[in-house]
Formats: sequence, C-alpha cells, structure tokens
Amino acid sequence: MVGMMYPSNLPHPHFSSSGLKQQSNRISTQMASGRKRQRRRFYRVPVEQKLVWKLKAEDAATFLGWVDDALNGGISWFTLNQRTEIGVVPVDVRMLAHPLEDAKQNAGKFIYTVKCEIRRYPRLSEAQVFENLLSPYTTEQFIAEMDMSHYYTESWKDGNQ
Repeated sequence: MVGMMYPSNLPHPHFSSSGLKQQSNRISTQMASGRKRQRRRFYRVPVEQKLVWKLKAEDAATFLGWVDDALNGGISWFTLNQRTEIGVVPVDVRMLAHPLEDAKQNAGKFIYTVKCEIRRYPRLSEAQVFENLLSPYTTEQFIAEMDMSHYYTESWKDGNQ
C-alpha cells in the first residue's frame, strides 16, 4: 500500500449512494462506414467515489487535524478498508477536495462529504477470473478434457490445402 492507514480511533466514512464512477478508458473513432472503432486506452484508470464522514465534535476536530497535518491538507494518499465485490480490502484513497469545502452540521454531528479518488479499484486477477469461470473444474481438468482435434488438424502434412 502507498499511503498511511486511516486512523483506527476515528469512525469510518460512509459510502455515498452516488456509487463509484470510473474514468473512461476508451478511445472511440468514428469510421467512414458509420461504425465506431473502440479501443482500450489504459488497462486501469482511477475510480472516484464520494465518502461521507458523520462525526461528533471531538472526532471532527481530530479528523480535520489528521487531514491538515498527516495528509498535507488532504492531498496525500491514505489506506482505507472498503467493502468491494471481492470482500473488505484495503484501498489507496486521496481526497480531491478538502473536507471543509462541503461541511454541514446536523443534530450535533459534523458531516463532511468529500469526493475521493481510488488509486486502483480491487479486482480479481486474470487467473482468478479464469478459475471462477471454469468452476467446478480446475484448469488442469479443463485442459485434460479438451479435444483439440476439432479445431486443429495437420492437414498441411498430407499436402491437402
């Protein structure tokens, strides 16, 4: 992990209902035929998400101090455990705005809504995806069961073309 860990003595943020937003990783070119040619520009791109902190006054003061002092005003990366499709995993996050830019007070709590960038959203590896798609078979079982005679012949050896 790149950043410092989120302080364990502070309440964790809530994830806003707006969800995740991945930046585009595609290039689209209009072709003369009217179709579009699409290509992947980057393999991994940043993902944005709004985090909401609802804190008591004493926690809010500690949180703002941590943002200003430990995170250089919120511009440094920090590591936060987040629930994802593959479970609760640590992700590297940085704030795209200071928490005081969208701060409210309601029922004695201080509420900070901050748009954050997730450096690398956790995903399964290519091998894990492959294993999940083959389940309940293993890769070795799948390969052993394959009959490649339908797909590959050595007809070129016979002189037939």
